[in-house]
Amino acid sequence: MTKIAILGAGAAGLRAGSLLKQKGYNVEILEASERVGGRVWSIKGFADFTVEAGACFVHGEHSSLYAWANNKNIPVSEVKGSFLYLYEQQLLSHRQLAQEAFFKDFLEFREGYSYYEAEDPREEISVQEFLHAHHVAPAHIPFYSALVGAYGALPEAISMKEMAQAAAAWDEGSKNFRCKTEFTEFLSVDIEVVRDCIHTQKVVRLVEQYAWGTRLVTDMGEIYEADAVIVTVPLTILQDNFISFQPPLSPAKVKAIQQLKMGKGRKIFLKFKQKFWDAQLAEITAGNVAQEYWVEGRGKNSQQAVLTAFILDRTERKEVLVEAMLSELSMAFKTDLRPLFEQALEIDWANMPFVKGLYSYPSPDSSKYRRALALPSHDRLFWAGEATEKYLFGTVQGAWASAERVVSEVQDVFKL
Repeated sequence: MTKIAILGAGAAGLRAGSLLKQKGYNVEILEASERVGGRVWSIKGFADFTVEAGACFVHGEHSSLYAWANNKNIPVSEVKGSFLYLYEQQLLSHRQLAQEAFFKDFLEFREGYSYYEAEDPREEISVQEFLHAHHVAPAHIPFYSALVGAYGALPEAISMKEMAQAAAAWDEGSKNFRCKTEFTEFLSVDIEVVRDCIHTQKVVRLVEQYAWGTRLVTDMGEIYEADAVIVTVPLTILQDNFISFQPPLSPAKVKAIQQLKMGKGRKIFLKFKQKFWDAQLAEITAGNVAQEYWVEGRGKNSQQAVLTAFILDRTERKEVLVEAMLSELSMAFKTDLRPLFEQALEIDWANMPFVKGLYSYPSPDSSKYRRALALPSHDRLFWAGEATEKYLFGTVQGAWASAERVVSEVQDVFKL
């Protein structure tokens, strides 16, 4: 029986393994950490509901995730409610800002950036450079940082052209949903299918290709052999040369790996003794400390008050950031929130040893490099994961789509 080894038990690795096993292949999944799920991580015990350390939104009513939720009876709720902006130490609604000239410019950018076309097709400018050229004042940059921050990076890192192309190609739908239970449910079927195929805490450091197949060597000297390997590890792990490949990867593959970028960021969950916000509040954006704050328990059966802060590319310690956020929120809500504050939980993805980042973002020429990263290497080495997806990058449905593609590629070479 044809044996396929898979590096990584995140959404892409689990889905690829599940599909291959159901098609009759012998599957072995090697995961470096002690748990499965990768950047899908539901944490219990911090609150009276599950908090989502990683993926937490179903993006799009036409997405594979939304269809899966309906098919598998996973309860989801559309993200609705009031969306407020932090501006000049105040919490302001869309209506309150509607007559401000800068806000009209922001809304025009939000609705129209997908139509952006560079005068020179070879031109690559960042969102930050675009905003500077259009004389956006520094005080208004947080609005744009929160908007483009959903891509996992700040305006200075994101390519205006690549972001526009990705937005124009997005056909998943405009609605967002939250899982009422825990996001890990989306992976539960695949986990069940491949449960006996998963080996955790297997840190692969060497992948060798031979005429007869492949050999993988862990940091403990353990050896696994297979007919082919599917690599689904995060982009940053490849960039760090954490895994060696023999023969070496092609120059085109190496360049793709090095040119693609993955954002650095963290979530900090802030638990309070009671809710100090309006019952309809869903999200606060444009903060100077956090790009976004959202009500983590909204749509769930919860009595506790938890805000999630999404913070990009900052190096301060958790305690410093928590104090800064409490100050920012206290000024916005016009009351000292420190007496209400109970506890903070930090998930810093940039410091997770086998992840080291959030997800890939639209960096210069990224669509070209994603295609190069996705191409198989010598019919023995295949590539999947959100970073290989041209337009669905940064999402679980992107990881799933890459798994479906790579399974088709494996089947083309290893027919049963």
